[in-house]
Amino acid sequence: MDRSTITRAIGEVRPLLAQRGCTIAQGVRLRTLAEVVEYLGAASGTGIIDGTEIRV
Repeated sequence: MDRSTITRAIGEVRPLLAQRGCTIAQGVRLRTLAEVVEYLGAASGTGIIDGTEIRV
């Protein structure tokens, strides 16, 4: 998978999450799963990870 595909997917998903109140502070960059977990813990948040694999 190319980086541009991931960037495009993030650009499509972030506005959908924001409409539902799921936002990440401006300037915060979460690069690893550990950083996501740490961010959620500091914000007393809950996260759901979908590990579904779809053959294409």
